Amino acid sequence: MPTATPVNPRKKFPWTVEFEGLEPALVQQVTIPTVSVEVAEHGSSNILVKTGGMVKIGDIELKKLMFMDKNENWAYDWLKSVSNPEDGTMGVPSEYKRNGYIIFHDTDLETVLEKWQVIGCFPKEIEKDELDRT
Repeated sequence: MPTATPVNPRKKFPWTVEFEGLEPALVQQVTIPTVSVEVAEHGSSNILVKTGGMVKIGDIELKKLMFMDKNENWAYDWLKSVSNPEDGTMGVPSEYKRNGYIIFHDTDLETVLEKWQVIGCFPKEIEKDELDRT
């Protein structure tokens, strides 16, 4: 009788995300945010001077998460602490913003190739997979 060989999930999920107070999750795809500086234009008469303005940091996007502790509700519970869609209450930023790390592993699944520290994160959108049996 053939024996089943377990599949190592780390080969399909090379990223790990860790946030303070939450269980780590494995992730298949991560979009690292872009950082940009707005241009402020000012001057007088016919001379326009451009200088650096506000710094904007884009959003982190995590796709296809696999939860290590099988608690798939931690992201939704975290979202509810920001703004609860069930009762309309709003959270306090000092309580729902979390710091953490995004870690990219090598194919040996042990070596850390890149590691980003993220500060003041909170979920703004959760999208579930389509329910499709085809």
